[in-house]
Amino acid sequence: MMNEMQQKEPRLVCRVAILRTHDDPVHEAVALQLFRRLSFGNGEPSIYQPVVFQAAFRKDVVAAQLEKMVEQKCRILVVFGQVLSSIVFEIYREVGELMPTIYSGVAHPIESGFVDSFGWPTGNHAVITAKHPCSQEIAKKVHVFKKCIRRILLPYCDHGPIDSTAERARILKKYLEDDGFEVEAHKVASQYEVIQLIAAHLKNVGMVITLEGGCGAGAAEAISLCWRNKVVFCSGYGKQALECGAPCVYGGDYGLLADDLYEAVEMFCEQGISFRKIPLKVSEYERHFIVNEPLLLQMGVPQEIIEDLRESDDVEIVYWWIDKPRC
Repeated sequence: MMNEMQQKEPRLVCRVAILRTHDDPVHEAVALQLFRRLSFGNGEPSIYQPVVFQAAFRKDVVAAQLEKMVEQKCRILVVFGQVLSSIVFEIYREVGELMPTIYSGVAHPIESGFVDSFGWPTGNHAVITAKHPCSQEIAKKVHVFKKCIRRILLPYCDHGPIDSTAERARILKKYLEDDGFEVEAHKVASQYEVIQLIAAHLKNVGMVITLEGGCGAGAAEAISLCWRNKVVFCSGYGKQALECGAPCVYGGDYGLLADDLYEAVEMFCEQGISFRKIPLKVSEYERHFIVNEPLLLQMGVPQEIIEDLRESDDVEIVYWWIDKPRC
């Protein structure tokens, strides 16, 4: 009878720190999904206690948040985004790794020194990255609009050598110009300047393209500003951008990345697997093109262009009637 009366030994609570910024809606969406998974798991009482920390892209602010994590006895840290990951990595180089850390969304983990190779990390951390959308694939889809659009505005943010956004913007601009488009590519100092830039150029262009990680918090406002007026092609923001009123997006399922992050946390906290034994993982968003046909028609896009999009194998056509932007 002892095995029936004996209580199960309580599982230790694993406090998980989540470090993110409000400046990127993709990372914010993934962080929210990870928070929910850690909090509720598969419906059973969770051993995880996620704690969200927010930080600007400043070393002193990030360092202060890391101190709070140590004070609150967080056992593991999940960092979102190239810029925040690079700042945390730099601080660790100076003071040592404060806790086991998962870096998410690092565009070039090997070149940046996070890992030595695709095989093994260099320290007590794991790296889960994802491929950025291919500029050539985006250019191919924009080509369909050539019959009704000539000038394109391409705003992007550049966080310096640790960020690949400027290079992606340069490559996309070249593809589009080689195809006959006139492209105005503008670097903005902050993600909130995107709105001012679009407002100043809105009358002179037929399309606005936002890049994943390139407009951040300005993406939703940019879509709302152009709603029913200009074609917005959002790269990387998925169906959330459709709800804001974007007629064309190139996004994926962020839940897949959240699943990979949850699995890494679980491997460390529950299975006791050291991050020194976890190789670099490339997470697949399963990105694809999504087009809201009713909105394109309301904007005066010719039916023949809609037909060209419908015939593409990698384009999902949706029929969302949006009275006003939902963001």
